[in-house]
Amino acid sequence: MNTQHRKIASGSRKGAMPSHKYRPFEPVVLPDRHWPSTVLTGPPRWCSVDLRDGNQALIDPMNVNEKLRMYELLLDVG
Repeated sequence: MNTQHRKIASGSRKGAMPSHKYRPFEPVVLPDRHWPSTVLTGPPRWCSVDLRDGNQALIDPMNVNEKLRMYELLLDVG
């Protein structure tokens, strides 16, 4: 595996989730229950992506050149 492919495979681009882009959801008033009144103050620590696949499951989706390099890496690996 060449250096360029190794860099793609091991070094994911890290970045914070852009939670600041979204306005808070209006709370639902349900006086007989306690958990619906809890307000989220930040993004989740974990987000399930098991029902998604491919590029859209990535935090920072790949562009066409990155997809091609990843495909070539997979071919090299076998």
